[in-house]
Amino acid sequence: MLLTNGRIYTLDARGMIADTLVVLDGRVAFAGRRGDVNAAPGEDIVDLGGRAALPGLVDAHGHLMHLARVRLTLDLRGADS
Repeated sequence: MLLTNGRIYTLDARGMIADTLVVLDGRVAFAGRRGDVNAAPGEDIVDLGGRAALPGLVDAHGHLMHLARVRLTLDLRGADS
């Protein structure tokens, strides 16, 4: 899959922002300028329309209010009666 026409934040040490990203077998194979890569025959091309992309970003977050509410109740797990 080739994603292009976006602001792709690579998060590498050089602070590079690419406009094109190629993903092969679920892994980033290329990040750079559109002119430096050609789409393979039949490859899906996604026009990001100038939107941002953060490859590899995983949205790992917790809902602390839910945890707090659970802690305010009596935990009867494992009670026999």
